Amino acid sequence: MNVDRAVFVLRYIFHRNLGTEHTDQLFQYWILKLLFCEITKGPIARASAMAHVARGYQARRRFTEAESLLRLSLPERERPFGVHAPVVILHWVELAKVYEHAGKVEKCQDVLQAGVQSATITYGPDSNITCGILKKLCGSLEREGKLDEYNEILQRHICTLQEKHGVAHPKGLELLMQLGTINKRHSRITAAQEAYNQVFLIQKGHNGPDHVETLRTAMRLARTYGLGECHWHLYKAKALYKRAMAGLAMCLGSEDEETLEARFEAEHSLRETRSISGR
Repeated sequence: MNVDRAVFVLRYIFHRNLGTEHTDQLFQYWILKLLFCEITKGPIARASAMAHVARGYQARRRFTEAESLLRLSLPERERPFGVHAPVVILHWVELAKVYEHAGKVEKCQDVLQAGVQSATITYGPDSNITCGILKKLCGSLEREGKLDEYNEILQRHICTLQEKHGVAHPKGLELLMQLGTINKRHSRITAAQEAYNQVFLIQKGHNGPDHVETLRTAMRLARTYGLGECHWHLYKAKALYKRAMAGLAMCLGSEDEETLEARFEAEHSLRETRSISGR
């Protein structure tokens, strides 16, 4: 169905809503604006009007109408501006929101993936806009238990970011840390250890072994190694705790909260190691 035919069909829906108790003046304005744009054949203005009416329908939890309007107006924004234009990326995000509220999770994730790809091209992989859309996508995947897909998408984005900006880029380290945290949360310990270890090695090489951020990552890695009963991992945890404790004492002082926490965890790790060795 082309746009003209679709709008003709939707016009009946719009007229049915005019003057009812379920509409407000702003919603009626955008409906009339859309009809005016259809008469004048102004594609850019029409797409904007359709998007506003879609938001009105979404606010009323009428997701079928909102989805129809957003999908119809998408080509009208892509033609003049290009498929990776900022206004088109925003359109993808709005459509994903409609799908999410309508319970169409698969479609929501597909649209968010398209949004991430376009935003990466337009804004770059390290942009807050790109990473914001990526965060929405990853959150949806985690809620659905799609951890393999979550890992694959996030690792691919990290690789893209590192290729463009280098391995020590702060946003790349932040995403690697996120990868470790999510895997640890879901008891995927090996994957968490690999992610934290990558961050640790990068920070160690870039900032130095005694930098406070390197030492904090050493603590995170040590906690992850300490979750198992493997002798080698427990010895690694103990060594990392001792290193972090000494380094944090130099950077922050021996009575700082982080230093005391490292000391406590180092002592606990030592007891665990002795316990395992005595079995």
